[in-house]
Amino acid sequence: MLITARASHLPHTPRKLKLVADAIRGKNVNQMLEVLEFTPKKAASSLIKVINQALGNAKNNFDQKDKDFTIKEIYVTPGRKFKRYHIGARGRYKPYAKLTSHLTIKLETKENKQSAIIKPKKKNGPKS
Repeated sequence: MLITARASHLPHTPRKLKLVADAIRGKNVNQMLEVLEFTPKKAASSLIKVINQALGNAKNNFDQKDKDFTIKEIYVTPGRKFKRYHIGARGRYKPYAKLTSHLTIKLETKENKQSAIIKPKKKNGPKS
């Protein structure tokens, strides 16, 4: 079963958020939270919130309790750009953009991985 959580318009650039997301890709929930707790990046706090949101979705919507989840997918996409400017010399202005990003996390239960591996194959034998 896949549990999805999304966060839109995070105040971090996609490049900086991807650095932290790559550090937790493929780990289980306990390892993710430990790594993010000691990561000295501002984007780590946003990732912790989205992971806790996904765990809350699993508990409330799917009645999953205290199971081991792993990250199946985590991806960061660019969000809206806020265009701003600084006033420069001789009445000019110097534009810059405040970048935002969208974060999507898909968690997978351990049972799904095992059931996908153990599925028996159908035998193509003669029909009687």
